[in-house]
Amino acid sequence: MRTNFKIKLVALILVLTAILSSCNKENGNDDTATTASSMATTQAQTVDTAYESIPRFDSESNNKVEFSFVGDPYALSINIPAEWETVTSSEGYSVRRDGNEIGKIFSGEPSDAAEWTEVKCYESADGGLLTTTYIERRGAGESAEYRYRFCYSYAFGTTERLTTVTVALSELDEFAEKSMAFAGTVLRLGTDSGIGILSDSSVRNIAILGNSFVGSGSSNIGAITQEMFERNGKQCNVDAISRGMANISTYTDDSEMMAKIRSGYYDIVFICGLYSNGQVGSLKTLKDACDVGQTRLVVFPAHNENTQAIEQAKNLLPELVCLNWKSEIDYLIESKKISRWDFCYDDYYDHSKPLAGYVGAHMIYRAIYSSVPTVGVSSSIQQSYVDSLLGDYSATGVIELPYKASVKYLY
Repeated sequence: MRTNFKIKLVALILVLTAILSSCNKENGNDDTATTASSMATTQAQTVDTAYESIPRFDSESNNKVEFSFVGDPYALSINIPAEWETVTSSEGYSVRRDGNEIGKIFSGEPSDAAEWTEVKCYESADGGLLTTTYIERRGAGESAEYRYRFCYSYAFGTTERLTTVTVALSELDEFAEKSMAFAGTVLRLGTDSGIGILSDSSVRNIAILGNSFVGSGSSNIGAITQEMFERNGKQCNVDAISRGMANISTYTDDSEMMAKIRSGYYDIVFICGLYSNGQVGSLKTLKDACDVGQTRLVVFPAHNENTQAIEQAKNLLPELVCLNWKSEIDYLIESKKISRWDFCYDDYYDHSKPLAGYVGAHMIYRAIYSSVPTVGVSSSIQQSYVDSLLGDYSATGVIELPYKASVKYLY
């Protein structure tokens, strides 16, 4: 009797129950099928059940392993038997057990696909990941070989990724097969760059409304954004308005500003000032004014704003884009181990420095123009100084998250 059979049986029942539940939903009228798990079986090219009598290796447990591509913000996480060792090879990774090669992990389709005949195939879709599981045969009669081929595909933006695992059929018992077929996930490796989230090359006037954190004596985000636009050939005027101790209601109480917004002068308004939950009502008032002027309103929290108020605003007005300037700075501090004081003045309020202003300007640029700026800045802050601290951030707009070191890379 297998030592871990009962544990595996219970886990397998749970997996199959989830599959059957998701299939029942899919056969009904549940509109959430795009986010729920689903499974489908296709007709094989040939009828062959000989593989069913092949003895299987009984793996004791699973390990999670992540695969990605250099520069990607996502990784594929799959469960593989704990006894497997992955070793770098010319194709990607060689899969070994007890020193013997039993399979391969690589990107794209297998080079030997024409040599194998499909005898079984089924699919599972969950959270943007499509997993296709094949059982394939090469040869015939007593000399026939059988293998599993797992194809994991997902997409982000216009990029599509396919990772393939091929392994001898004898190496996977039923529990290991189902774990590889149904337990894959796509993980985020970095922050969302927000590229193109406000895509509109016809933008001519934008406003950044906030308190002293927006001002020339602090982040100087207005001047940095304007220079970034001009040096990269973008014809857009930036009005950065800084009022000491301001919050959102400071601007909704300003009749002249509200009239300007209602007139449609600004194409986009970036608003700072969520220092308390009470400001969410003022945000709604500002949105109504922007709607009159056919102006895009963007929540743009400065570094000292209230996280709870930001989340409440996102929940109550989910239609608004939130470019979270505050969290972008915090991610950079945490992920790149940069001192807080490179971003903040050591004063009573920890006002933002121009490095923080650069980060905010970069966020605005890539959101509007669907790309990162290729020409650096030099007036309020030197591009060389920015790059010395932020590394490739100016070239990617993505901040790598701390667990990236565990990822194995394909090509």
